[in-house]
Amino acid sequence: MNTDISALGARVSLPALTRVAQGVRTLPVARPLSELLSDVEGALGAGARRASYNSNLVTAVQLAATLPLVHRTADPAQPLTWQEILRTGELRVSTGITEEERRCRWSRAVYFFLGSAAYHKGNVAFVFDRAVSGTVSGNFSPFDSGGLSGGLLEPINAGSWDVNDRARCLDRHSTDVADVEAFAGPYIAAHFNQPASYVSRPQRSDTDFAVYHELRSTNGDRRAWTIEVRLHGDVTLDLPRGSLLHIVLANRALEADVPDNLLEHVMFADAEPEGEGDVARTTAEIVLGRR
Repeated sequence: MNTDISALGARVSLPALTRVAQGVRTLPVARPLSELLSDVEGALGAGARRASYNSNLVTAVQLAATLPLVHRTADPAQPLTWQEILRTGELRVSTGITEEERRCRWSRAVYFFLGSAAYHKGNVAFVFDRAVSGTVSGNFSPFDSGGLSGGLLEPINAGSWDVNDRARCLDRHSTDVADVEAFAGPYIAAHFNQPASYVSRPQRSDTDFAVYHELRSTNGDRRAWTIEVRLHGDVTLDLPRGSLLHIVLANRALEADVPDNLLEHVMFADAEPEGEGDVARTTAEIVLGRR
């Protein structure tokens, strides 16, 4: 039996309305969730991809309901970023935005990936319960907005790809963060033979089926298809208990920087005692309940 995933969009309007009623300022949104889901539906066809989708939808929806937000930081070349987060107790919005984001009329943001430490560098990953996204306005897209702007992503079909094209692409494939779970389940089912692969694939990897948005990475980076969440306000570490789930550290030396009140959240990436662990792989194992 085929499942019309565009119909799933009808049941996500209430959270968006609730956010407005609670005074959380929403962003300009180009398209409703139902249209994004319709785009995913249009990529399925009637063959093996459709069969895989129908087989995996329930599992993918269940996985989507558990996925946290992951912010990776502490690039060894910029250690002060990590120390600034600990000093202020906040993930602060970026100091600037891309030209494509500006043309979408968005404000500065804190950037996360859904269920993955997909940013390509950093010795630390903050893992938050997705409920933190209800504290500020935000949106998401099924690719990295910075990669879109910086040349990491390009259209599969050759054509014009200037800043206006990129801004239209970003706007077309973005919507309110309140709808990210409702989007993620069908999206994952439509792109992977095994839903857990969305979380566990390494940095250089592809989906099992062509990505519906028809963008590709110029170097095979998973940021071409991992869901990016943008929260347009500072995110404090002093949240209600349960909001900050884990702080994944690449090595034990970094623990010395962590305040006492956050030590309970620390987990270490797999590594030799004096070595550097794989933050992304360890975060994936945590997200999938394997650690």
